[in-house]
Amino acid sequence: MRGLGRLRDQRGMTLIEVMVASALWVLTGTLIAGIMFSTLTTQQGILDLQGRYHGGRVALDRLRKELTTAFVSLHQSDEKRTRTLFLGESNGITFNTSSYEPMQRNSRQSDQLEVEYRVGNARNSAGLTVKGLIRRVKYHIDDRPGRGGREELLVEGERSLELE
Repeated sequence: MRGLGRLRDQRGMTLIEVMVASALWVLTGTLIAGIMFSTLTTQQGILDLQGRYHGGRVALDRLRKELTTAFVSLHQSDEKRTRTLFLGESNGITFNTSSYEPMQRNSRQSDQLEVEYRVGNARNSAGLTVKGLIRRVKYHIDDRPGRGGREELLVEGERSLELE
């Protein structure tokens, strides 16, 4: 009888005990994986939102700087080659400003330019058409205000622009 008691102590775990332990292990792993996936998804969403807010702050700061140097001039040369404007519309603003800083010395560039901020459709860096805040700049003031120049998408996803 003594030998039988020792064998019983050395047997190990039963099949049911192994199955229960495995099930608990799988359940714990599934819960941990779900929590990690949820955390990473939330983190990515917050980073995207933070990037949009940062882009919006930078764009609005740039708009503020350009608006502080906006001007309208009634001066016309004899050829009437230039016309300035300050035009606010429901979805944007177009104005002349003296905030341009030439990048090269003696480049024969003026510090005056025409700028437009509006919400509309444009192509993003991936080539997809998206709605967002667009900045159009024309590096010289001419007799065609409100037309021409180069456009760039400043912030994706913006639906409206309200200025007061």
